[in-house]
Amino acid sequence: MYDCSADVRAFHNQEVTLPESERKKMRSRRDSNRVRLDGNLEKDDKPVPYEHVSQGSCRSTLIKEKLPLLAYFGDFCASI
Repeated sequence: MYDCSADVRAFHNQEVTLPESERKKMRSRRDSNRVRLDGNLEKDDKPVPYEHVSQGSCRSTLIKEKLPLLAYFGDFCASI
């Protein structure tokens, strides 16, 4: 039986896990949105949230626009 764990891990690292530079950009956008939200609510004399709770992934992943998974594994499986 063929052990494809290295192939799956490589695919995950290349196509699923976000690079640190992309995560930094996303954090920056998140933080600026939170500051803007709080500032505009204060300016309009509206209640400000007590806290902002993360709903993101702890695995540093994000759904990307392209979906290479099927094409990648389709070619891979055809070669076995």
